[in-house]
Amino acid sequence: MSRLTLSDDTLPATTIPEFYAGQDVFVTGATGFVGKIVVEKLLWSCPRIGNIYMLVRHRRGVKPKERLKEFTQHVLFERLRKNRPDDLEKLNIIEGDQMELGLGISSDDRQLLKKRVSVVIHAAASVRFDDPVSKAIICNTRGTREMVHLAMEMEKLKVFVYVSTAYSNTEHAYIEEKVYDPPADWRTMISAAENLDSFQLDVVTKKLIGMKPNSYIFSKALAEAVINNYKDRLPAVIFRPSVVVATAEEPIPGYSDNFNGPVGLEAANFTGIALVNLVDPDVVTNYIPADITARGIIISSWRRTHLLSQLLPVYNCCVQDITPSLVKVQRKFFNAILTLKFFTHNERNFSVTSFNELEKSLHPSDVEDFEFKITKIDPYEFLRNSAKGVRTFLLKETTTLEQNARLQKILYYVHIFLCLTVSWLLYWFCSSYSIPQRLMSLVFFVIRKIFII
Repeated sequence: MSRLTLSDDTLPATTIPEFYAGQDVFVTGATGFVGKIVVEKLLWSCPRIGNIYMLVRHRRGVKPKERLKEFTQHVLFERLRKNRPDDLEKLNIIEGDQMELGLGISSDDRQLLKKRVSVVIHAAASVRFDDPVSKAIICNTRGTREMVHLAMEMEKLKVFVYVSTAYSNTEHAYIEEKVYDPPADWRTMISAAENLDSFQLDVVTKKLIGMKPNSYIFSKALAEAVINNYKDRLPAVIFRPSVVVATAEEPIPGYSDNFNGPVGLEAANFTGIALVNLVDPDVVTNYIPADITARGIIISSWRRTHLLSQLLPVYNCCVQDITPSLVKVQRKFFNAILTLKFFTHNERNFSVTSFNELEKSLHPSDVEDFEFKITKIDPYEFLRNSAKGVRTFLLKETTTLEQNARLQKILYYVHIFLCLTVSWLLYWFCSSYSIPQRLMSLVFFVIRKIFII
């Protein structure tokens, strides 16, 4: 793959805020974890951006304006509400569904998007690893095809960013920043998902997905093939994050909004629900903070417009060869359940040359707002913020860490008191009724195990 070159060997022609000034953006997956952070970052760091249109599924009985108000009240938009509330007026809902042909968008909204949108960020996907293969293909593969068809009709289109996954080509131990041969013909797979019943497809799922570990990765690999097939007619970018975890810095350190993947397991560990986990201690799972992912998506969209080459840029948004490694520290905390077994039992190395060059290509005035800062992240501070985020945003705890520490200390002494009391009562009982010494030893052994003395 040829090296991607900038049109200006010194500095890009525009900064990121200058590029986005006056541009209308269409974002799918805007209500998802990464999508919300992308939208907030665009509004915050590109204050002169035009309108942001967000594809959102129809909710019966709830008007789009009500959903938009609910969306902007999210904790992630707090700094905008406090400092620049008028910027939230740039957000607009487009009702539709990626599972439907034509994305379920009305003709009026479709015409609006065709005439106004110049940047598309396609981040919507079903991320369930255990989805039936038919559903995964309809949502992730056909949905991407429908997005491409819409984008090609946009009169002002400058860039189309497809958010894939770094694990879309897991049959390779070393994953380069390039498009690989697809596991199957995407047109055939879409046709099969549309015309065969789910039972028929499920029966042959293992044969269909081949070396892919699950239906999600299989469908995302097919979607990359869709983008690749249209690269001559579409100014596209493929952006591949690894396993996305809580934010490192902005807009809120440690923010996460779902129990999927490692965050849910982290919550289970913190609450004591998960005491034993399935993990290979020799495998390093690749995690990337959500805000770094969002910055990378935005930078990649900006940089695509400065490339002389018409090749399809691919960026592996991964942590690689960084010491001290955030990944190695997280490995001690984030463990696996069966749905994540492939990722925690099979290590993959990634080429990140192009991804790292995104940061190096920044205009000096963009560095403060958009640099990745991966090497500057204190891993222990990140984990403390992540733990606090789990408690605050997922478990909805209202007590502070100090209050919990005091309560834990009290419970510890109560535990010791109960252990001693029960032990003394049993000793008294055994002594009073002449219980054999061997039986008494067995009883006390069981007590120690129960109370973990």
